Amino acid sequence: MGVIWNWLGNANTPELEKISVAYKKKYNEDFIFAAHWNTMNMLFQAIKNAKSTDAKTVAFALEGLTYKSPVGEVKMRKTDHQLEAPLYLGIWAKQGSKGVKYDAENTGYGFRTEAIWDAYISSQPTSCQMKRPS
Repeated sequence: MGVIWNWLGNANTPELEKISVAYKKKYNEDFIFAAHWNTMNMLFQAIKNAKSTDAKTVAFALEGLTYKSPVGEVKMRKTDHQLEAPLYLGIWAKQGSKGVKYDAENTGYGFRTEAIWDAYISSQPTSCQMKRPS
């Protein structure tokens, strides 16, 4: 069985591995919030860049913003405010086998990272005609 996801617990991402291990220890649940991590950090960066918390000002500051996240470079596409981020391909395998240090949901199995695709690979053209406030 395989999965394509925004991050996998067995991916070689030391910053998120540290967070994931601490989260699992505290809550006995898997850390599956890499996308949330990126979203919040990009929001913080946009607020800092905008020097404001005004929603419209921050929205404009997000347009085209690039953020070097623990999972790779992510970008807020200007044309439609879609987040472009790397994708991870994982294959279900027994914990302890090559590339599977951590299991998922205490099953004894986890996802071995088979491939990581940069954001540009999955990015598709948009026909969005987003109307921006003036």
